[in-house]
Amino acid sequence: MAHFRRTNIWAQQQLALTAITDGENGAEQQAFHILAGLVLDDGAIHPLFQQVMNLLMVEIVLTGRLPYSKAGRPKHDDAHIDKTLIAWEFFDMRDDGMTYQETMDELVKRHHKGERHLARIVKDHSTHLPKTKEERDQRREFLRMGARFDAEARKEAAERGEVYETFLERMGRRIEEMRAEAMNRDVLAELDKKMDAALDRIAEMTADKK
Repeated sequence: MAHFRRTNIWAQQQLALTAITDGENGAEQQAFHILAGLVLDDGAIHPLFQQVMNLLMVEIVLTGRLPYSKAGRPKHDDAHIDKTLIAWEFFDMRDDGMTYQETMDELVKRHHKGERHLARIVKDHSTHLPKTKEERDQRREFLRMGARFDAEARKEAAERGEVYETFLERMGRRIEEMRAEAMNRDVLAELDKKMDAALDRIAEMTADKK
């Protein structure tokens, strides 16, 4: 019976460690509740569980941040979150002057995930993002331009009484037609012709003044 109880206690600690590793909602606080129960009941604490809890306690002392309690909203599954968007949100806040801890606190509130789990997501999904603030600002401006184009296109489609997707498809076909026309044109020859016409006009103006 004692062996079964020890096994059951360790299984509980294993589940707590797994929850922390997976960044589950409120996992760290739940682990501290388990630790408190073990201490009060003189229960056996596995060395690995104790090591992780020691690290968490040191982090609390250094940062002054207590573990997050379980959020009221349901836990989101990773399959349903945009991890690249989370990485962008991280850099948006950091580029706006927020500290690392302020940024992580805000991400935790938004996504109801553990801080370590979110930090891993940012690390794993930021490798293909722009590396510097200047490059990220350029990408943001490009996205803003895209958003403005989208808004204008939707407005024009509404004014024409067209379905937005149909309007975009028609515009796409027109762009391809213009591209094909450009490919068939001798652009350099046209430029030379315009330049010759401008030079001829200048020569005429000069002759008129003599």
